[in-house]
Amino acid sequence: MCLVAFAWRCHARHQLILAGNRDEYFARPSTALAWWAGEPDVLGGRDEEAGGTWLGVARSGRLAAVTNFREAAAARRGDANSRGRLVADFLTQTDDANDYLQSLWQRRDQFNGYSLILADGLGSAHAGLWLASNRDQTREQTPAHQLAPGVYAVSNGRFGDPWPKVERARTTLAKLLDLPDDRALVERLFELLRDREVPSQQSLPVTGVSPELERSLAPIFVRLPGYGTRSSSVLTCSYTGDLQFSERSFAEDGTSSERAEAFRIVA
Repeated sequence: MCLVAFAWRCHARHQLILAGNRDEYFARPSTALAWWAGEPDVLGGRDEEAGGTWLGVARSGRLAAVTNFREAAAARRGDANSRGRLVADFLTQTDDANDYLQSLWQRRDQFNGYSLILADGLGSAHAGLWLASNRDQTREQTPAHQLAPGVYAVSNGRFGDPWPKVERARTTLAKLLDLPDDRALVERLFELLRDREVPSQQSLPVTGVSPELERSLAPIFVRLPGYGTRSSSVLTCSYTGDLQFSERSFAEDGTSSERAEAFRIVA
């Protein structure tokens, strides 16, 4: 994904609220939100080229999402493993999030830059939410950290980088937490994910791409020839494990479709 905003343990009804956009080339084949063939307890979209995914959940209460780092071409490996496999592997394994991230740290150089969000035990009192990045040079001994209750957002930079789209998504999500109706909350989150406001050039980060491209990629909802926001996802999980996952997919010609699933987590 290219933007994820989430509220963790700070809502009256929902342990987790997550909204995110996946930006990708339209030519890259993928399937929309569905239960996976061969892994019937995993729900998410699927990258048909490499077999991974950008966001997914499991009936056991596991969740994973990945954002890619935007960096100069010279910093990227052509033979790197797919970052979408990080999500798929966690959803189909049994290691807890911290153990998984500890083992992943030993092979972090096999991947291009990423930030990885993991949750396990969703819908229970012992649920944890974790974040790690292989571009975080400050965590040589502790490659992952568990997040305290709060409202967060991350895009294609380091966690905490004040990119305009990140700050806009985080502050808007925080303002929506008082909505009394879940349907209104979901719709307002999709409105947030459709935001095409372009920030000023002076406020944009410097990530190694041209200023023109940086500006084109700056809105929450991205639209370029051949590339753009392919899907928007909104997920809520109650403190008792009732999970709802909605996805709106967008084609290059502007048409869209929507899928939604709801289930009760089985620990």
